Amino acid sequence: MEKLSKRIKTFAVAGSLAASVLGGVVATAPVANAAVQGHCNSNASVSWPGGYMVMPSVTHNGSVLCWMDYGSTGPGVWALQRDLKQCYGANIAVDEVFGNATRSALVAAQKKEGIKADGLYGETSAMYLKHQLVINGKIAGCASRR
Repeated sequence: MEKLSKRIKTFAVAGSLAASVLGGVVATAPVANAAVQGHCNSNASVSWPGGYMVMPSVTHNGSVLCWMDYGSTGPGVWALQRDLKQCYGANIAVDEVFGNATRSALVAAQKKEGIKADGLYGETSAMYLKHQLVINGKIAGCASRR
């Protein structure tokens, strides 16, 4: 019985140690992406001289510093897909679903802009990728935020 008690204590200590290590990793992970404000679940108009760009954004604060990846859905994905189609000539559906075709088109656009081509949309992609530009109420082409 004493051996069993020691084993249980050993497993309890090991489990506590693992939980605190993993808890530390989870607690510190968001700091690396402190500028990113959340998942791109909407789109927002961003001022541009004489007009605006419509970009993926976060609903609750309108920030365009957001992220999307494979499996994301909604208006943010729609804005990305529209930009990939109109600004980069991607042959993809604008269906609000970030699937294989969207990821491949995003990788191609990231390569064209000379940024990390990982198929993930985040702060760098928001800054360097081209987005639809509207001037005086008319689509005037594409522009980036940089």
